[in-house]
Amino acid sequence: MKLGIRGKVRRVVADNASSMVRAFDVCLPGLYGDKIRSESSGENENKDALDILEEELDLDEVLALLPPERSNCFAHTQQLCIRDAFNDPSVRNSAVATVIHKCYSIVDAIRRSTVAAPFLEKIGVALQAANATRWNSQLTMIKSVLKDTSGVNSAIRLLVTKKTVEELKGMEMTMLKEVVQVLEPFQEAMSQVEGENIVTLSCITTVVFGLEHSLKLFIENKPLYCFKLANALQSSVKKRLYPFLERIDVIAAAAMDPRFKLAWIPCEELQKEKISKIVDLIIAESTKDYKEKVQKEEIQENELPMSINQDKGGIIAKRPRLFAYMPPPGPSMASPSTRRSLKRT
Repeated sequence: MKLGIRGKVRRVVADNASSMVRAFDVCLPGLYGDKIRSESSGENENKDALDILEEELDLDEVLALLPPERSNCFAHTQQLCIRDAFNDPSVRNSAVATVIHKCYSIVDAIRRSTVAAPFLEKIGVALQAANATRWNSQLTMIKSVLKDTSGVNSAIRLLVTKKTVEELKGMEMTMLKEVVQVLEPFQEAMSQVEGENIVTLSCITTVVFGLEHSLKLFIENKPLYCFKLANALQSSVKKRLYPFLERIDVIAAAAMDPRFKLAWIPCEELQKEKISKIVDLIIAESTKDYKEKVQKEEIQENELPMSINQDKGGIIAKRPRLFAYMPPPGPSMASPSTRRSLKRT
């Protein structure tokens, strides 16, 4: 590849659209070593493709030709949880959906009015318009209405079209408050996993367990109107977000993040032996990835002059794997006698 990243890309994250999934399945030019196969001799035509690669490439080159693993975007998958819940028949046809639609109509009518809009502006109420494709902007709109419901109802009375837009009743305000309460954790979770300049992979486990915990508490408090919505969200979280907890990179990222470590594991559900199992899994997976690299480095070290690998006091100790992020021991870190021998060579 032109950018020199062949073999370095281990996972490609994309949204869940079917077109994106199909696009990822298309073989990229040169990714599978088309040139190598086309230049193979006739006697190799009936051989297995893996045998050909093993004969003509070393291990690193073979691994570089393998396609990276595709992964769904967690943030986009979380958005789909909200969509699934509101598309559930028990929610779509409920009074909650009706009052949310009424809230849209109120905001739209007031913002268009040359009388009601200035009135709210004078009393310090700013209604936020909703984006039809962004549920979090719709949640912000509902919050702006609930900030001063009496002022909003006063503005409705000033509308010329007040016959089509009715005032909010006490029951409807309670519904909207429950909607905000059940969706706020999802809005907060979205802010944790969306970012270009911060690490977000380690937040996945904490977000999933956090959403599960908040929904469980909401249901236990026996809401009057949003019980079905909470149940639909709970089912969607288990269906769409739980598969992310099976990925070793997600578990390892959370465990190695100093903000979380293993605190995100609900101890009442996972016993100590399961925590130990997760740790063992992380160690085994990380060791497997670097096994071939370590063996190759050992071979290269054995081929170097003795003056580099040895000193009068013995062989220079190798760094523990824990400190692999540090630069390898070089001449500047060797003993004085080793530095003198390097200068002579």
